[in-house]
Amino acid sequence: MNQTIVKRYYQNTKGGLILICGNEQAIFSLEFLKSKPDFENDTSYALGKKACTQLQEYFSGERQQFDISCAPQGTPFQKRVWLALQKIPYGQLWTYKDLAELVECPKGYQAIGQANGKNPIPIIIPCHRVVAKNGPGGFSAGMKMKYFLIKTESAKRR
Repeated sequence: MNQTIVKRYYQNTKGGLILICGNEQAIFSLEFLKSKPDFENDTSYALGKKACTQLQEYFSGERQQFDISCAPQGTPFQKRVWLALQKIPYGQLWTYKDLAELVECPKGYQAIGQANGKNPIPIIIPCHRVVAKNGPGGFSAGMKMKYFLIKTESAKRR
């Protein structure tokens, strides 16, 4: 997929200020921003707008699945993990062990955790639904955001 022309769209949501980057075919990344960026919002970026609308619906409890084409860039192993993350149902928490078994890497908890942490499209690719055996694990946007997302979904361990 050609990623040379990247569009950017940001919006303040119930989950905070979010930046979507991609093209008209797919999004490549979702970032949580601390402040408004120093560039103009690309209001012509229809897929970015759609992603933000769906995120608003998700944060409000009106949406459980996203209808957004994603093209995250990573290693083949990372992509395998990110594809597996999308199989975790809304409202369920899986352990790193559960995810490792799904990607047929049963002893690779650390590798699974590292791939999970490099997910460039959090929420839409739900890495927040993965927790450690004895606790919440980590989250690239911080633990406050992870707890917010788990609470939004009223998520429970499977």
